[in-house]
Amino acid sequence: MSFLIESALLIHGLPGVSNDAVAEAFGDDQVQIVWLEAGQVQIGGLGRFLEFRAKVRGEAGMSGADRDAEPIRTARVNHFNLDDMIAEKADGVMTASGAMSIAAREGIDTAVTAGIGGFFPGMLYESGGRLVCDKRIPPDIATLEELPVTLVSSGPKDMLDIGGTFRYLAQNGVEVRGLTRSAYSGYLFNGHLAKLPEAQNSTEIPRSMTGGSRLIINEIPEEKRIEDRSVLDRAVTYALDAQKRGLFYHPAVNSKIEELTGGYSAQIQLEALVSNTRSV
Repeated sequence: MSFLIESALLIHGLPGVSNDAVAEAFGDDQVQIVWLEAGQVQIGGLGRFLEFRAKVRGEAGMSGADRDAEPIRTARVNHFNLDDMIAEKADGVMTASGAMSIAAREGIDTAVTAGIGGFFPGMLYESGGRLVCDKRIPPDIATLEELPVTLVSSGPKDMLDIGGTFRYLAQNGVEVRGLTRSAYSGYLFNGHLAKLPEAQNSTEIPRSMTGGSRLIINEIPEEKRIEDRSVLDRAVTYALDAQKRGLFYHPAVNSKIEELTGGYSAQIQLEALVSNTRSV
């Protein structure tokens, strides 16, 4: 089964993680990562990708003020702004949405990510027995609706309306399944339990599951998650302020959580991405 790995987490989301640490985490895995360089879509192995990563953000990783400033130089590319970023000859990281878009264009079965975007609390409301959103649909969700690609992930991020996100996807023709169990209880933090369809009870995705619009969730183990949810509250407050200053919201959340956990959140997210890759 062929697949592409998104690059947004590896460049924007792990500010304190060095190239050496990324290389060690993947080991000898044969992977294909997707990114945008001078407007050209790049699909390459870990070596080529780490050269680009070093160019745009520094091989040793970042700390302090650089956590906010450096990653903004590369665009966040999704299915809906991809052609604009190509026309602008931009350097860019591919979000899950962007990786799905390139996978569909290249005839590739699957995209792989860690955490995904979704609906924030209050974005969805009931109408005629269905969930409706009258705002812009988050790119990861809209792309799952539109493209026949399987997305392997660790699930929606913790500040989102997780139950609502799953219900919306199911109502709009996207199959949502747990890889090892039929429930989801959070990404980096333990939260409210959300039911999923019957799990596959396997550590690998059967080939028969590819070829349609599907979200496969391979959770971060509960025992590895961060216990103190006040860390999330502090990170969200920080990210909302950072967004007002023109920075990206989700990278700012990741940066603050990484800082508040002494790098632990970055470690488990990198492990999750590698685990998701190995499940394909």
